[in-house]
Amino acid sequence: MTRPEESLDPKKDRSHWPVHCFQTFDEVRAHRIKQWQKAGCEARMQAAWELMTDYWVGVKCMHPDELRLQKSVISVQFPDYLIPARSITNLPSHDG
Repeated sequence: MTRPEESLDPKKDRSHWPVHCFQTFDEVRAHRIKQWQKAGCEARMQAAWELMTDYWVGVKCMHPDELRLQKSVISVQFPDYLIPARSITNLPSHDG
């Protein structure tokens, strides 16, 4: 007979995960940093997205389809020093 919590949380296959033995937390930290650097950008982005959806669904009890940016961008304004100045000689001529 299975317990109710076992049926709700299926076991993930983690048999392919490597096993390491470390003596200090500094060794663990160094190893994890190397793992993340080796993983690449796409894997880190995927992991960040999974953490965000797990938080959204598990902690906030919201539907995953509701996960989105909370504010829309209406307009973007640049400071004057970022806009290149147009000189008179660079203006197009309207001679025809």
